Amino acid sequence: MARGQVPAQVFRVDVASGQRSPWKTIEPADAAGIDTVGRVMMSSDEKAYVYSYVRTLSDLYLVQALN
Repeated sequence: MARGQVPAQVFRVDVASGQRSPWKTIEPADAAGIDTVGRVMMSSDEKAYVYSYVRTLSDLYLVQALN
């Protein structure tokens, strides 16, 4: 997985040969404000996984005629 890439591409690695192959693309359902998809951790049977992400949201206010 390339750190900071959104969506995150996760690869399988054959330890013996070092060959990588695509396994899954991970992106939160609501990708608004996603800066980074962090560490991906998998169960040993590859049936479940968890991941973290950084989301930055903000509000913009326009204020007029303050006098």
